[in-house]
Amino acid sequence: MKTSKVLIFCLMLALILCFAAGCASPDTAEPATGNEAAANTENQTNTQPPSDSAATEGETTADDELIPYPETINLAFATGGSGGTYYVVGSGMASLAEKYLNVRMMVQTSSSSTENGRLLANKEVDFAICRPDGTYYSMVAEREFADEEPLTNLRAVMLGHASSVQCVALKKSGIDDWEDLRGKRIALAPQSSPAVYIARSTLEVNGLKEGDYKEAYLTLAETAEALKNGSIDAGFFISAAPTSAVLDLTSTSECVFLNMTEQRVDELCGVYPFGFKGYLPAGTYEGQDEDIWMIRDPAILMTREDVDEELVYNIIKLITTHVDELAEIHPSGAEWDLETAVDGLGEIPLHPGAEKYLKEKGII
Repeated sequence: MKTSKVLIFCLMLALILCFAAGCASPDTAEPATGNEAAANTENQTNTQPPSDSAATEGETTADDELIPYPETINLAFATGGSGGTYYVVGSGMASLAEKYLNVRMMVQTSSSSTENGRLLANKEVDFAICRPDGTYYSMVAEREFADEEPLTNLRAVMLGHASSVQCVALKKSGIDDWEDLRGKRIALAPQSSPAVYIARSTLEVNGLKEGDYKEAYLTLAETAEALKNGSIDAGFFISAAPTSAVLDLTSTSECVFLNMTEQRVDELCGVYPFGFKGYLPAGTYEGQDEDIWMIRDPAILMTREDVDEELVYNIIKLITTHVDELAEIHPSGAEWDLETAVDGLGEIPLHPGAEKYLKEKGII
């Protein structure tokens, strides 16, 4: 009897062990819940390319990673002065293009975005960073382009970081507000730059018409130096903030930042429709203790209508999917994202490659 009971017990124990071994997963993990199982299935599906639409080299789909071109593509890229944000951000874009696409962009300095538009139209460069107002007027042959043929072959890729329109004077000058600039010598921007028109418009909405002040045409670095030596009374720094020239100036001199009312900024946006309302946060510069209302002027990445559609598609995808890396190169790189890619574009037409990507992302 005892032997029979032992035998039955052993048989039952063996059956239990066999059943447990058959039901357990190979890694002994707990079974996934219904939601977890669905997520696991989705992840497995996304890691496998569709069998009938595998991407070839140099191509992308809306969800795939960028694939480098099999042979290096050489392009020319016009930016701005070597000490300016356009040049630094443009150089960052070029380094990313070479790293991820095997596209070598030869970055060129230039005097202004006015020059960049002409370089693009004449096929001397393939991409350029410009101001939207200069680009628009070059395409319709108005304002500074009134005596030229319209540059109708220009196309937009996307908008990016914005320049802050900052008007600065030294505290020892006694200038406290815009009316104090009447009769004074003011640096606007380099004479060939569209920024001259932004500065004039800013002065106008603050009560100063052309002729109420003396104009000087200087670069950012020259403006800072001219303020230090007293050859000008005030100067505009139309650049991404914090601007290195202003940082240098405020580190050695007490400065005044001319402020505007929010209402006047709204009025300025009506006069200059390519910009948008913004402000300079308090503490951006040493001695700047209050927020400064101002208009902000976006940069725009431009190309030509004949540039390959797939290439432009890849370039805008590169920038927007690696915006964090661009921000590490320069803080303004963080603004080259999808959220503001077409804000302020106005009547400037998109390149088909950019339009395709932006439609896929639901931006347009």
